[in-house]
Amino acid sequence: MTHARRFSCRFVSIWISCELDVALAQNSASPSDQIVPEEVVRLVFKDFEPPTVDEGFDEVLKIEHVRN
Repeated sequence: MTHARRFSCRFVSIWISCELDVALAQNSASPSDQIVPEEVVRLVFKDFEPPTVDEGFDEVLKIEHVRN
């Protein structure tokens, strides 16, 4: 980020949030060569920490998944 700040760039984090069951369903619907093991999805979901402006972002945009 330091290099880009020299050029007056803004840093925006876009966080797309969804429930675990949605992530698992979308993962299982992926082509077989792109499916992530379920235990990995669960681990990342459990350990995920939302981005914050304290990390150096100018803004954090949270987009909520909306169920159909």
